[in-house]
Parts: sequence; structure tokens; C-alpha cells
Amino acid sequence: MGLFDMFKKKEPTFEALLKKSAFEPAYRIDIYARILSEKFFVLTEEGMFPQGSFITNGNTKAQVRTLNNGSVPVFTSTDRIFDRGIIKTEVCFLELEGKDLLKMLIGKTLIINPYSDFAKEILPSEIEQILDGSILT
Repeated sequence: MGLFDMFKKKEPTFEALLKKSAFEPAYRIDIYARILSEKFFVLTEEGMFPQGSFITNGNTKAQVRTLNNGSVPVFTSTDRIFDRGIIKTEVCFLELEGKDLLKMLIGKTLIINPYSDFAKEILPSEIEQILDGSILT
């Protein structure tokens, strides 16, 4: 740690931004700005991939699980999958960078951390605007 590192402003975690944006709409733009580079987890159907960690070749197809209303649950960490004990058993999931996730789910509604106190819905129009950068202007 350098002499002046202690004075640098530490960037809040993505989860901290979600919480702040629930009460202060001004933070929503920060979520959109960071979503492309964040890591996210989506639930997949069991048996689609080998057990454990692996790297895809870029042409991998995945069937993600959806909620009853058709939206896709997306999680900021594996811990968030089990919030409120709604999911009680081990589940299969993929870890994706936000940009890849959004490209994969164009046209879908996403709900980030749906079982947490501070969930965030991302509409299909917002996904398009995040990907083309227009949501930040």
C-alpha cells in the first residue's frame, strides 16, 4: 500500500449500489455504468454442463431457468441465490460477465437478486440501451 492509497475513494460494490439505488434513484445510472463489467450468475438446467468449473469455447448454448412470470433471475454472487431460503438445494449455474449475459438475454426481463431485499428489474429496452451505451447519455 502506497503512502496516499489510504486517501483514494474506494468504489462501492455492485450490491451496495443496488441497495443505494433502491432509496436514491441517482445511483441507478451507476448500476447501468457498471453492469457490463460485473460478474453475474444465472441458474441453468441440471446436467447441461460437466460438474465443476470449466471454460466454454464461445459457442456453448445454455438454457437458463426463468421465474413464473418469464423473467430471468440473475445473481451478483452464489450466496444471493439462497437468500430468504427460497432455494434450498444445490443448483446448477453459469458465471458470466455482464456484457455477455445481456447479449445472451436480449429481449428478456432480468431481475437481479430476486430473493434479496434490494432486487433490480432490468427491462428489455434497458438491456438494449446498456449495450449500445445510450442509457448513460
